[in-house]
Amino acid sequence: MSSFFKRKKSVNQAVGVAYEPDGISLAHVRFGSDGLSLQHIGFYPVKDPAERGNELKKLISETGLKGMPAYFVLGYDQYALMQIEAPEVPPEELKSAVRWRIKDLIDYHLDDAEIEIIHLPVSKRAGAPKLMYVLASRTVFVKTIIDDMSAAGLDLVVIDVMELALRNMTFADVEENRAGAFLYLSENFNLIEICENGSLCLSRHINMDFNRIDPVTGEGKMEMMDMLSLEVQRSMDYYESQFANGSATKINMVTQVPISVSEFMEVADSYLTAPVKPLAALEKIQGIDQYDNQLVARCLPPIGAALRDYVWKT
Repeated sequence: MSSFFKRKKSVNQAVGVAYEPDGISLAHVRFGSDGLSLQHIGFYPVKDPAERGNELKKLISETGLKGMPAYFVLGYDQYALMQIEAPEVPPEELKSAVRWRIKDLIDYHLDDAEIEIIHLPVSKRAGAPKLMYVLASRTVFVKTIIDDMSAAGLDLVVIDVMELALRNMTFADVEENRAGAFLYLSENFNLIEICENGSLCLSRHINMDFNRIDPVTGEGKMEMMDMLSLEVQRSMDYYESQFANGSATKINMVTQVPISVSEFMEVADSYLTAPVKPLAALEKIQGIDQYDNQLVARCLPPIGAALRDYVWKT
C-alpha cells in the first residue's frame, strides 16, 4: 500500500480531493461508533487547470473544511502505473533497481520523478515471476499538490492514486482468501481491478468510448456491453492464470456512463464466470442516497481516498 506522500493520522472525519481535467471533485466523510456518513460530495468545474489551486482554496473556505485531514487522489493522467517483474536485489537496493527498470517507460528524466512501489501477492503458480506495480509521477506535480493543499488550509495526510482509492471501496465485503473484482466506468476513466484479501492483484484500464452509444435510441449499447464483458473476462482469466488462486467470486460495479448496473448484469450473465452486482460499500454509507448516482460515481475516488484508514464493519 504505497503513496507519494503519507503520514499517520487518527481522526473521525476526513476530506478527499481529486483534480480532474475539467475540475475538482470533493468528498467529506465522518465515521464513528454509529457508522459511516457522507457529509458532502461535489464536483466543481474549473476551465483552466492552472487555476485549480486557487479554486480549491476558495472551495475549502466556502465549505468550512479548513483544518480537516485530507487525502488527495492523483488523476489518471497525472501518474503512470506500470507492472514489472520484481528485481532480485536486497530490500535496501530495491528502490534504486526499480527506478532503473522503469527509466525507459516514462517520458521524463528519473531525477524529475517520484517513485513508489505496490507489492503484489505471491502467485501460487509454480515458476510464476514475482510481480509488482510501480507508480511514477513528476516531482514538480507532487510538490504543487502539497502546496495547493497547504494553501487551502487542509492537513494533507496522503497523496494517493485512483487504483488504490477505488480499491478502498471494496473493503466493505471482503471474503477471506477469495478474490473480488471491481469495475468502475466514468466519463474519463474506465478500470477493472481484482483484489485478494484487500491486496491489489490486477489493475487494468479499459479503453472504451461510451459516447458512441446514442443517448436517444440507445443504439450501440448492446455492442458496447458485449465488448465490456469480454474485457472483464479477459482480466479475470489473466488473474486466475497468473495467481493460481481460483477465480474472482464477484464483480462490484459503479457506472457513470450510459450503461446501468442492472443492464450490464443481464448481459454479463451470459459471458462472465462471476456475478455482477452494485458496489456493496454504497449501501453502508449513511446520507449517500441524497446524491445523484452520477455524482456519486464521479466522486467515488475522493470518497475512497478519504476512507483509506476506515475499518469497515462486515
